[in-house]
Amino acid sequence: MTNFYDVLEEDLSIGVEGFSLHPYARNVKNDDDFEEDWIAGHISIDWLNQYFGDLEKVDEMIDRAESFGEGTVLYFEWLKNQSLIN
Repeated sequence: MTNFYDVLEEDLSIGVEGFSLHPYARNVKNDDDFEEDWIAGHISIDWLNQYFGDLEKVDEMIDRAESFGEGTVLYFEWLKNQSLIN
């Protein structure tokens, strides 16, 4: 089991508790080159605990994240690269 409150740092700068940085929160098309750019935002730690807290390994989380979209997959890959989850 993973408790994301133990793993992630809350970003209290947004004035709300329970959210952490998400570097792939939203993607937008760049009109100049027709590629997509990712915009950072925040993710609910409670949401992460609800949908991924029963898992221990980040690779399991990445597999499950595929049903939530590319940004969620990229988020867990980022956590893995940051060595925040094994």
